Amino acid sequence: MPNNIQQQRADQIYRTGPETLIAESSAVVAGPATDYSRRVISMSQPESDGFPLKWIADGQIRQPQVLKGQPKLTVFRFSRPEQSLFIMEDSSDLYWEEIYGELRSGEQAVLFIDGETEKSILKVVPSGKGEQDLIALVKDIVKIQALQQADDQTENWLQYLRSSSSDEGRKAALRSLVNTSVEWAKLAPELNRLLTNLKNSADIRAFSFGIAAFGVIEEKWVNHHQTVDFLCRRFLAENDAELTMQYLQHLKLILHYSNDESFRKTRQSLRQQVLDCLKRREAAGRLDTQLAAQFKQIWALYNEE
Repeated sequence: MPNNIQQQRADQIYRTGPETLIAESSAVVAGPATDYSRRVISMSQPESDGFPLKWIADGQIRQPQVLKGQPKLTVFRFSRPEQSLFIMEDSSDLYWEEIYGELRSGEQAVLFIDGETEKSILKVVPSGKGEQDLIALVKDIVKIQALQQADDQTENWLQYLRSSSSDEGRKAALRSLVNTSVEWAKLAPELNRLLTNLKNSADIRAFSFGIAAFGVIEEKWVNHHQTVDFLCRRFLAENDAELTMQYLQHLKLILHYSNDESFRKTRQSLRQQVLDCLKRREAAGRLDTQLAAQFKQIWALYNEE
């Protein structure tokens, strides 16, 4: 995947989540979707054996549960654009919405609102159970965002990172911490705990590694060499082949960042730090075909180092 596309994806993954939408909303409400219907916009083919590609889910929430704010409406009519997973084109949906799937009749929906009319609905997202329990996640986030002092929010996000029962909650905490440039000394122990605990899912471990690399690229901390040293140690210690590949993609983004023509000299030491790390990993062996091909590509790009 080209580096510019990877960077765009990283921006979407590590900058935005339900917490950013909640912060933008004056009110958030939830409830079962009633009077549900679908308006099909396009089909895979016109024949009867075709399937919907794009559609609009219409419905309403009556007597909603208020999760944030004091909305004046008691009935909310909404429309939600949806599309088939088979469509590969860009969607207007935010990346974090994907796990919540499609809205179905009678199921819980969360409405993010900024205003006093039905036209003020910013987003409609289904809520389920477990990792898909968006209602519970919104409640937790609203409590933390309601704190007035930035230091109080930081400490509560750190606590939530430790105590959240879902990966989506941990991701919200990590995004909130990194995007407010939490001190690396406070964040590093929490990232180490997430990355070294094999009971944690591969998903949250990859996310934790990736958001730290994103922090380097976004210059969130004064001493990026500390962060890169941390990432390299975790990369060298990782034995899972799939996670190793994911970690490598993030290290490649740091290489791309440090190789920017306008900053090549000032970022040379950072670039060399990553390259030295990769050389140690290659020298250690245990290279499958895919990893070996990645190293060959990297040396071709940075052969002057």
